[in-house]
Amino acid sequence: MTHTENRLAVLSNARSRCNAGRRSALAYLDRVDGIAHRVTRDPAELPQALDELLATQPEALAVNGGDGTLQTVLTELHRRGGWERLPPLAVLPGGTTNMSARDITGCGSLRRALAQFFALRNRPSGTWQVETRPVLNVMTADGTVFCGLFFGIGAIVRGVEFWEEQLKRSRSVGEWGAGTALARGVVGVARRHAPFSIPTAVTLRVDDAPPSEQEILLLLITVMRRLFLRLRPFWGPGEGPLAVSWVETGPQRFVRRLPALLRGWEERLPTDEGYHGC
Repeated sequence: MTHTENRLAVLSNARSRCNAGRRSALAYLDRVDGIAHRVTRDPAELPQALDELLATQPEALAVNGGDGTLQTVLTELHRRGGWERLPPLAVLPGGTTNMSARDITGCGSLRRALAQFFALRNRPSGTWQVETRPVLNVMTADGTVFCGLFFGIGAIVRGVEFWEEQLKRSRSVGEWGAGTALARGVVGVARRHAPFSIPTAVTLRVDDAPPSEQEILLLLITVMRRLFLRLRPFWGPGEGPLAVSWVETGPQRFVRRLPALLRGWEERLPTDEGYHGC
């Protein structure tokens, strides 16, 4: 029995960091045999680009962009419904930090990831390594749903804002740039510098436990297994798909506990000092 070539599709965000300024590389994708390719330069263009790509009935769809691009694609696909009718998604590291791509594929090179994706054309789909991951839904007060693999508030948001404002135009990009933002946040928390040490009031309910009012320093929820620089700040009981970690405002021994926090070493993160995970 002979195998016919698989149809593949690639959605590229031209404004993602690894794609920006590489018009020739994006143009090359338009000429690759057996690949349907669409380029977006604005989120408003994404629904039509997805329509055109899915109309080709590809066996797999690659998202060539960063974490924000993947979030936008997942949100749009959620809005349409019918996940079971979609082809498998390949996440390519076309952005800045590329946490999602590194976590799912372990590949940090866009060129290598594209080569691996193109190789699927000549391999029966039954032999592909396909992994099922849950998608995190965040609903706003007006009912709008955003989808992704990671959600954070508190000092995490302050760190992202610092990254956007201070670091993104510098040479400190990628995972090490995110590490620089993390280091700045740690200093801000340890020395109680605003905005990093500003508390965030939340009502938190985990599973069937009663809701509790808390002031937290940071909170993260993710379906990832590792973050940038292979950090794994996840620990605690439970078998659910969401890893939830939070730190109360004014945690004790924060600098001393930081290595344990970044690696999820539960035995070194006592709840009575403000550290929680499940």
